[in-house]
Amino acid sequence: MKKKLLSVIMAICLCSMSACGGEDKTADSAEIYNASDVKYDTYTVDIGTISEAYYSKAEFDYPYSQNIFIQQSGVITKIYKKSEITEGDVICELLVSDLQEQIDEQKIIYDAAKETYEDLKSSGGSKNDTEYAEINYLIEKNKYDDLLKKKDEAVIYAPFSGNIRIDDEACAAGNEVWAGQYLCTITDKNRTYLCAFIYGDKLNNVNFGSSVSIKQGAIADCKGKVVDIIERDAGQDYSGFTYVIEPEDGAGLKDFGEIDVVFDVYEKDNVVVVPTDAVKSVGGRTYVNLLIDGAKIETDVELGIQNESEVEILSGLEGGEKIIMNR
Repeated sequence: MKKKLLSVIMAICLCSMSACGGEDKTADSAEIYNASDVKYDTYTVDIGTISEAYYSKAEFDYPYSQNIFIQQSGVITKIYKKSEITEGDVICELLVSDLQEQIDEQKIIYDAAKETYEDLKSSGGSKNDTEYAEINYLIEKNKYDDLLKKKDEAVIYAPFSGNIRIDDEACAAGNEVWAGQYLCTITDKNRTYLCAFIYGDKLNNVNFGSSVSIKQGAIADCKGKVVDIIERDAGQDYSGFTYVIEPEDGAGLKDFGEIDVVFDVYEKDNVVVVPTDAVKSVGGRTYVNLLIDGAKIETDVELGIQNESEVEILSGLEGGEKIIMNR
């Protein structure tokens, strides 16, 4: 019986050792990857040209308009109703309470002061009396002129021809209005320009006189320049800037449809240029990953100008290095 039990134990041990030996063989056959075997997408740093530019759509429009405000408090007796107006047309007439009576009364006082001064001056009155009469005459004249000005301000004329948009709700016939109240906006249709509207902030480094490349399909391919920048603020959905562009003479642009424009900021040759995606920024640090002898090495860089896909490297790279594109 003891011999049989010993044989069974030895058999179990042999089976266990055999199983263990099989596991060791499987582990020995598995591949082990070293860091040098990792495959990277790389880019060879180049010396080239980089330009900063902004791309937009433009169209011929009327960029200039003027807001008209009521100059004298009163009640509206007449208001312009059409959507287009001609220079010199009456936009609004006001009735100013007791204004004409004030003018008539002041005219009497002014005439009397003037007559007194002229009599003393011509008759050789005393110097003091004549000087006092002159001062009084000028004071009354200014009062009279101010009242006449108020009367003139009670009638508002269009300063130029164009489209007009009146605040119909506040400025209707019979409504009482006050000095400084908004009346309307007139768009000057005599001044047509090529315009590009840019939402949000102004374009960096685009100023008066900046060069613009203009292309309208197969019709025209020309240059132009920025002649004005007008801020537009009609709420969050429309805030931005209108860039007024003057095409070069003989550009041949047609006044219909959208036109492609490129604001050419500036161009630099013989600089170190890398793809924007290759540059990493963490905690205020800017760097690229270089591939050196199969290892990934972080290298700090200083950036220059940047366009939609590339950035200039001012320091940190010299050209010819291999940059790792994937992290």
